[in-house]
Amino acid sequence: MPDETGIDPDELHPKDGEDEETVDAWQVGKKIPYLLKHMKCAEWLEALEKDRLQLKKLYEAAVEVTVARDEKLFMLKQIIEEKVRKPTIDKDGARNRKILVFTAFADTAAYLYGAIHVWARDELKVHSALVTGGGENRSTFGETDYMRILTNFSPRAKQRAKVASMAKLVDEIDILIATDCISEGQNLQDCDTLVNYDIHWNPGRIIQRFGRIDRIGSRNQTVNLINFWPTKDLDNYISLKDRVEARMALEDAPNGLYGVVPAPAGHAVIQPGVVFCLEQRLGDEKKPAAAGQKVNPLQPYYLVYVRDDGEVRYNFTHAKQVLEMFRMLAAGHTEPLDSLCILFNQETCEGADMAHYDGLVEQAVQAIRQTFKKRNISGLLAGRDGRLVGKAQQVDSADDFELITWLVIKGA
Repeated sequence: MPDETGIDPDELHPKDGEDEETVDAWQVGKKIPYLLKHMKCAEWLEALEKDRLQLKKLYEAAVEVTVARDEKLFMLKQIIEEKVRKPTIDKDGARNRKILVFTAFADTAAYLYGAIHVWARDELKVHSALVTGGGENRSTFGETDYMRILTNFSPRAKQRAKVASMAKLVDEIDILIATDCISEGQNLQDCDTLVNYDIHWNPGRIIQRFGRIDRIGSRNQTVNLINFWPTKDLDNYISLKDRVEARMALEDAPNGLYGVVPAPAGHAVIQPGVVFCLEQRLGDEKKPAAAGQKVNPLQPYYLVYVRDDGEVRYNFTHAKQVLEMFRMLAAGHTEPLDSLCILFNQETCEGADMAHYDGLVEQAVQAIRQTFKKRNISGLLAGRDGRLVGKAQQVDSADDFELITWLVIKGA
């Protein structure tokens, strides 16, 4: 009797005079075997022909999209030209023409580089580079080694002047096209504009991408993020924008969130300033080394309270006091304090002018650096088992940290 698939199980077994290999040759499938003699060949061939015609239409439409007729590429080139011809001015008064373009696929990145680098070099007089995870790196300036390209793109953050073989270089790379192979662990804050040529389905990747240029110690006045979303018709089908935004809402809070609380009136210690929670980037280290934890028990996290006048009242060595202060200031506040938030926004021009707080971060990092070195040396001299913290865990500059969160303490 036929089962729910419509196939009689007896037909799947050899009959008298038949061998098993012959029967197997005329059926396909493992869990649900299907006899070829039951295949509706005419209908199957008709369906195949429909598929072929649909694929042919897609192919014919795709080959029509050339560099000369690619509207999305045209819009990207407009963004690049606007950035190069009207550069932003950083805090040091230097002109910033740098732009970082991310795409998820190496083929797309190679296509963009091929379409842009000659035009950018000849018409805009700037250098371009390509970096992908497959090692297909290219550049119109300098060597095509992965780290050489990144250093030439961000020479200040990468301290190119201290690299003996690169110290005499003057030109730089202003346009970098890359895949997510550089979306984590690289300091590229010489650049202030990032373009997502396509949107990754994982919101965490988008945050990681932006984190390459939105970093502590940046000399840029502002940092810009430009997204290319799918066309409306396509997004109606794949719902990428909605899915990404929905996943964003479900993600853990991104780094850099802050709160504003009032300073207690007449308090001897707590005065207007900021409590910073910083995380030290440990390179390829997976866990803090024991020596590093002796210097800072909360390694890789550092809590620092800096007053508005730049005085570091509590360094990372007083984490308990900082936490107690934080708890006291935040206790009972379940909603943002509108009046203080408005005041903060007015003072910072809606977040466009963060010079004061950038300066406080620098003060915090310098205090961490000095205390870290003192405790590191003290640990070495403490006894026969004393040792220095490894270079990967030592503190040198603000580039060694990520800003996790911060609490602004405002006066009345």
